[in-house]
Amino acid sequence: MVAALEKSIDVGMPREQVIALLGEPDSTDAATSTDMYELGVAQYGVDEEFYQIQYQDGKVATHRWGRR
Repeated sequence: MVAALEKSIDVGMPREQVIALLGEPDSTDAATSTDMYELGVAQYGVDEEFYQIQYQDGKVATHRWGRR
């Protein structure tokens, strides 16, 4: 799933296009212009996986997968 996300999201892509592709984010931090998509529990263990997209001027600046 993460590989498909990384191939689908490009730096410079408008936020509206990301939302059209992925749907509304699970959470948004307006102060940092960051959307978070919760991916669920990791395959092995109890960590939760997420996909974070940060915007600048309404376009993707960075995107990454992570665990917590």
